[in-house]
Amino acid sequence: MRIFVYFLILIFSINLVAQEDDSTAFFLTIFPEKISVQSPKRLEKTLNITIENKTLFNLTAKIRNTSKDLIYFTVFSQSKKSVSIKLDTLENLKFVPLTPSIHEVELLAGREIYEIP
Repeated sequence: MRIFVYFLILIFSINLVAQEDDSTAFFLTIFPEKISVQSPKRLEKTLNITIENKTLFNLTAKIRNTSKDLIYFTVFSQSKKSVSIKLDTLENLKFVPLTPSIHEVELLAGREIYEIP
């Protein structure tokens, strides 16, 4: 029984380390008072973005660059959503919340973790 418990702990810890070490994805956490962004070290043509909504309301948002809207999506209250986008250009990416309307966030690579109040 102990071996089984140790095995489960090992499997879950490997999964958590793999998620945190993804150097090509953005992780956005939406709080009621701020937005926290964990940025990748570099941008690639296929971009993964994970959004965690820690508010009490559903969040509808879009990702856009300078020329067009790339994707629209909804993240339900107290849940996560991952989206994948193929990029034409690697500049001026923005996360734009539509409902509720809060600050848009520029997605900048290589900045580790930053927060927008």
